[in-house]
Amino acid sequence: MYARPPVTGPQKLSNGLPLLLVCCLLFILLLIASTIVLALIPVYLESKDATLASSKNYYAVGDFDGSLGNDGQLDASARDTIARAIEKQIGLPTGSIVIDQGTVATTTGRRKRRSAKLVRFRRGQISRGLQRLYLIFRINRVKCLACHISEVTITITVTIVFNGQTITIVIVLRISVGVIQIPTTLSPSTAATTTAVAVTGSALG
Repeated sequence: MYARPPVTGPQKLSNGLPLLLVCCLLFILLLIASTIVLALIPVYLESKDATLASSKNYYAVGDFDGSLGNDGQLDASARDTIARAIEKQIGLPTGSIVIDQGTVATTTGRRKRRSAKLVRFRRGQISRGLQRLYLIFRINRVKCLACHISEVTITITVTIVFNGQTITIVIVLRISVGVIQIPTTLSPSTAATTTAVAVTGSALG
């Protein structure tokens, strides 16, 4: 039998080449995976921050001249109209405010002293008490990630449909970050009438 010739240097290198290629390939794949993970971290953190920030609620109490008739909830269209008016008054991008709840409710307790900014308003007085608008809203972080609202009093003029009537009304809104207690709405009364600033027509006809 012939003796097996000794393995030369180039042959040793060629035998170890597949293993070296596999190691290089795995290293490249690891680099690619690490790059993808690192690139997704800021997106995840931004999305998480936006979700947490958007859960913060703001509150507003509105006084107006006259009455809106019976108590009740604002529909989506009325809430959107008021949201756009608030954005315009404060200087926020369109669509950055989302009003989750808008309630017209009457308090039957003793009236509080008026603030200086409300002197020219008789407020929403009806036979059963004092009628106000209560809002709970938040900021849409998709539209405005860096937006925030401080406690402020603003005046808006809106045209909304409420109790089947299209009403143009001036509202003085006091916006705050503190939770407000919304009174229970009173049951409808046939004696309740709308005496707001201007009634422009019936929404039903």
